[in-house]
Amino acid sequence: MMGEERPPGITAGPPPGRCSYFVQRKKRYCKMIVAEGKKFCGEHAENGEEQNSRIRIPCPLDPKHTVYEDQLQKHLKKCNSREKPQPVCSH
Repeated sequence: MMGEERPPGITAGPPPGRCSYFVQRKKRYCKMIVAEGKKFCGEHAENGEEQNSRIRIPCPLDPKHTVYEDQLQKHLKKCNSREKPQPVCSH
């Protein structure tokens, strides 16, 4: 599973209060802040040991990020990947 194994040469863990997920592609730990008592940020909690009853699904507007299924409608209103209204040109 990606994110659990530290590659050779990386001896230090993540900074205090930061996500413990190791991003192989970037060769560093995730820089997201974690909730008190947690080890992973919301994006990586499903990949670690902190699974809960809430389900994260890929955003329908941009599958590069995920959102809690029960908050999808709220997320779609504020997602940065949503189609923005075009300005009206008055000539």
